[in-house]
Amino acid sequence: MYHQLQKIFLLILFCSGIPAVIFCQTDTTGDRGIGNIKDKTNAVAGTAYALVYGISEYKNLDPNSQLKYADNDALDFYNLLLTTKLVPDSNNIYRKIDADATASNFFADFDKILKRLKERDKLIIYFAGHGDVEKNGVDAGYLLGSTSEGVPYAARGTIDLDMLQRYVSAAAVKIKAKVILITDACRPGDLPGGSEGRFATRDYIESNFLGNNIVKILSCGQGELSKESRFPSAGGHGVFTYFLLEALQGMSVPPTKENITLRDVEKYLTDSVAKYTGDKQNPVILGTKTEVILKTDTVLRASIVAQRSRILSQNDVAFRTVEKKSYNVSHDDSVLYKKFYDQLKQGQLNYPSGNNAYETYKTAKKTSFNKDVLYDMKLDLAAKLEDAVQPLLNQFIRGQFQDYPDSLFGEANNKLKIVQDDLMDSTDFRYNEIKAKRIFFIASVYKTTRKLELLLTADALMPNTAFINFEIGRYFSEANQSDSALNYLNKAILLSPRWSFPRFMIGNIYYRNKEYSRAQTFYTQSIELQPKFAYALCNLGLTFKALKQKDSADFYHQKAILLDSSLEKFWGNERKTETDQVDMASFGSKTTRNSDVNEETMFAGLLPPGKKAPAGTTSAEASDAYSFYSKAYNHNQDGNKDSAAYWYNKAATMFEKAYTNKTMPLAYYYTWGYTLQSIEKYDKAIEIYKLGLKADTTDFEFYAFGIGWISDKIDKMQDALKWYWKALDYKPRYYRAMNNIGWIYARLKNNDSAVYYYRKTLEIEPEFTTTLSNLGNVYFDTYKDDSAIYYYKKLNILLASPDAYAYNRIGISYEYLGENDSAIFYYDKAIRIDNSEPSFFTNIGNAYYNNKDYVMAVQYYERGNGMLADSSKTYFNLALSYAYLDNYKKGEDVFKKGLEKAKGITNRYLYYYNLGWTLDKQEKLEEALKWYLLAAKTNPKYTNAFNNIGYTYDRLANNDSAIYWYKEALKTNSTYTRSMYNLASMYNDLYKYDSALYYYKMLLPLATTDPKVPYEIGQLLYYDGNLDSAVVYYEKAIALNNTKPDYFSKAGDTYYYLKNYKKAIQRYSQALKLDSTQFLTMNMLGLSYTYDLNYRQAIDLYELALQKDAIYKSTYEYNLACIYSLMGENLHKAVDYFEKSIVSGYKDLEHINEDTDLDNIRSMPSFKTVCEKYFKAEDIKKYPGLYKKK
Repeated sequence: MYHQLQKIFLLILFCSGIPAVIFCQTDTTGDRGIGNIKDKTNAVAGTAYALVYGISEYKNLDPNSQLKYADNDALDFYNLLLTTKLVPDSNNIYRKIDADATASNFFADFDKILKRLKERDKLIIYFAGHGDVEKNGVDAGYLLGSTSEGVPYAARGTIDLDMLQRYVSAAAVKIKAKVILITDACRPGDLPGGSEGRFATRDYIESNFLGNNIVKILSCGQGELSKESRFPSAGGHGVFTYFLLEALQGMSVPPTKENITLRDVEKYLTDSVAKYTGDKQNPVILGTKTEVILKTDTVLRASIVAQRSRILSQNDVAFRTVEKKSYNVSHDDSVLYKKFYDQLKQGQLNYPSGNNAYETYKTAKKTSFNKDVLYDMKLDLAAKLEDAVQPLLNQFIRGQFQDYPDSLFGEANNKLKIVQDDLMDSTDFRYNEIKAKRIFFIASVYKTTRKLELLLTADALMPNTAFINFEIGRYFSEANQSDSALNYLNKAILLSPRWSFPRFMIGNIYYRNKEYSRAQTFYTQSIELQPKFAYALCNLGLTFKALKQKDSADFYHQKAILLDSSLEKFWGNERKTETDQVDMASFGSKTTRNSDVNEETMFAGLLPPGKKAPAGTTSAEASDAYSFYSKAYNHNQDGNKDSAAYWYNKAATMFEKAYTNKTMPLAYYYTWGYTLQSIEKYDKAIEIYKLGLKADTTDFEFYAFGIGWISDKIDKMQDALKWYWKALDYKPRYYRAMNNIGWIYARLKNNDSAVYYYRKTLEIEPEFTTTLSNLGNVYFDTYKDDSAIYYYKKLNILLASPDAYAYNRIGISYEYLGENDSAIFYYDKAIRIDNSEPSFFTNIGNAYYNNKDYVMAVQYYERGNGMLADSSKTYFNLALSYAYLDNYKKGEDVFKKGLEKAKGITNRYLYYYNLGWTLDKQEKLEEALKWYLLAAKTNPKYTNAFNNIGYTYDRLANNDSAIYWYKEALKTNSTYTRSMYNLASMYNDLYKYDSALYYYKMLLPLATTDPKVPYEIGQLLYYDGNLDSAVVYYEKAIALNNTKPDYFSKAGDTYYYLKNYKKAIQRYSQALKLDSTQFLTMNMLGLSYTYDLNYRQAIDLYELALQKDAIYKSTYEYNLACIYSLMGENLHKAVDYFEKSIVSGYKDLEHINEDTDLDNIRSMPSFKTVCEKYFKAEDIKKYPGLYKKK
């Protein structure tokens, strides 16, 4: 042929519960005393621990999903542990209620217990709150932590039941401790899983955590909900919990019986709960019924009997205790300990530098610090860092993630890096989860294939996670790879069927592809899941518009703009269905958040004195003083400051005279103080206000407020707070004082307190514009843009003349939310009010730039530059806008002009680099090289510059310099893949295959999704004769990309030469499916069939090849001759094809002589005739064995 459990007690209390459970032996005593029981119990006793979590208030769920009594249940359970001595030491109880009961805290506390837990110890785990299950291809049951925000649950502050089972197994099986698990997670509420999700959670736990020694107490049967009620003797509880508590406190047994078995509890619960609920709730108890759960406490039992005859008293409520742990630490250690937990409380986790909990922990770690305390500190810090990151993930789930500033992703990554590197190790159950989230955050700043590499790595670490699959799908969607996008988005739907955004994104893809009927289906599904999803409503309206269904289009259009009026502008144009990427080469095209609000507007300001009539006759000097004050006040209102100051001074003089003459009416003390304050005689004003407080009989809040205002004005903020609070003491609903307290807290960076007082202000005076502005500013400055937008919009509705700066800030907030079209709308509003502010033009230019509308970006940048000619950022983005319009010469000119005129350029190296890039695009390589070199000199760590220097030398054919600079790039960043690619490619071109192989192998763990890397490694190994290794890398390339025919054909070649013909046939066939014109591959497939003895398939293939390809005609005919010869039948056909091959140009007589495939026809006269007909006699004589078998 021719070749071209130790024992586990598991109590699961669904829906409501304050269970109290203890591990004891099987009851064999009947109603006898407890002496023997006590002896047996002591024989197995160990240390008791508990993990108690209860959540009624879910921060991110809607009001219908809040619970009533879960927090009460957890607190009462905690108290029961102590009073019954189930866990006698409060230091061994880890309790979190409501806001503190986050998933990360739960696992951190569990880790603390696992660190201490020993064989024969017991662990009681109690969780009261919501549970839900996502119906998908992967069983995923969850308990919802306090920060949970709905589906997809894996990303949103939840306790994964699979993960919980691993923790429980570690305690019960590995450590051999005894475990009680109590979950109250079947309460009613509007959760994404609905009633089906609630019931599935219960069923999930019933069908898992299995074992002969496991006790489960479920508060209700299948398909039932746990009822809640207020009991006269105990307040609010779940019905099940109330009776379970009674059962465990002795009501389930006769007075003479002193130990309570599981059967006693079962009988009491079955009778009591069913009777109380009218058979609508029937507890289920599974386990060894003779197990002793608890010995009867006669005092507790008597107290229950007494309580049934009276209403709950104040003393009963006060019974709840506060958890406080104590440790045996030295004085120096206690100082660090207090400092650490103060920093955690204040949110100083890993910044500011020099004063944060992470640094304090590291300091403690270097000392001879108490190891148990240090371990707890480590876990508490890890939990707080995780909780700090959770809101950003929640924003992603709401569709607000992808266009946040890169710095936020960097901060999130830094926090999780601390957790992964310093606060856990690779054996931790949740290590892969933390690592996957880190990689996810890192991926969020990339806009290239590097993003895809990272997301696929995250997916491998945390498989079957909806939010990761969604983001991979979104990446492919933005890259216009619809098939891949749909694959991942559909997987996200499978994993989280109640999450609206994957369906919305699929709708966008079909809309973009003009498949409007399919778009309609997915937009409709998205709206069914999230009825107030304004963008889905808008896009569904546009879809109906494209389908020419006017009535439906108008209906959804109206619904959308009722939710968000900014969507109105999309109706006349085609809606941009996906967020455009921001080019990361620029300084950052997002608008800078700056303080453009006059601070004076943040004070409520003193109330001007009313016309407070004095009692009796007023002296002439007092009357004159008030008259002068009135004139001053009116001039001030008219903006005539000089005249106002003149009359205020005259009024102050006359008030002083009246006071000296003892003719000053009490009603005028406040007016006198206000006058002095208005001309900035603050000390004297405070003196008069204090005098008024002593002398006057009414309006004390005005005097206190005035003193507070002045203290505030001169930055004595603590004094100001004292006087504002005093004003509130005099008048609790004095909203101006509340506003100013909020303003002080805002300046002290205590944003939570600021928001609290601003909201209290608005409860009293909802249309107080100063507070609306202030509240908008707090949310704006803390990147809570949805809230900022809400209050700024409300502010401008109320103002007689809308505030341009408020519209500008609305635009900025929309920009940071990634809604650039809305940002443009409000920037334009700001410009229409005030077209003299250059930053407004720059901001709208940025928004157009982010939308890749570079024509409009250029227009607004040019206008902004005309007013603000020294803005480095505006020049920079203007230059890039020209470049992206392929006007590289104009981009070059603007960069040079910016370097010449712009002041205060902080990142000058980026100017140099991008100027070099514009020259590079014009093929001005020598000049581009100069600017690249300057960029590298200015910032010796800027890897891109070093790489581009190398690439420029590469194109200038200066190989040595190119290699030098590529290697310099790798010195600045050892994982910089672009330079590795370039070096590998250069060495390959220079025939330095060992060096090329070195850099390709360096790329392999970094470019894990790029099939070219393993393919090129395979090529180098193949041509070096290392076939076994080559085929491994070809297969890796195929696994990464199964659409490249070359990958399959090279793998086929390798298998062929390894004589693995079946595998070669498989790979060649796949190559030809992708490209039927690969005729050399077709030939090799025929050879593989032949050597695998599949002669008929080989013949069919070569005959097909003869119809399609004339170039290799002689090869196909020769091989057909060989096949028919090998078959030993139709030998005349073999000779015919042999002759045809020679006619077609096959002249290799030496190969014909050596080819054993032709042995069956060599002795045939016709074979000899053909040879003598086409070959010279002297050539035939060279091969005396031509007509003989080999």
